[in-house]
Amino acid sequence: MIKTGIFPTEMGRLYNKAFEYRQKFDYVDYSSPDREMVSEYLEKARGFVSNIQEYLQQEDAPPAKR
Repeated sequence: MIKTGIFPTEMGRLYNKAFEYRQKFDYVDYSSPDREMVSEYLEKARGFVSNIQEYLQQEDAPPAKR
């Protein structure tokens, strides 16, 4: 949905970076993110979810594929 322009490319970058950090902190470094990083990404995640909710609430949003 990012390639088609429905969502901004920044959302794709955020998703990829969050996944990368998850992999890093779960499996690679055996360390934990600092509080500031967590707060920053939590705020970004809220915006991410908000964008998706706004899209789904549009009248012309296509139904989800299963």
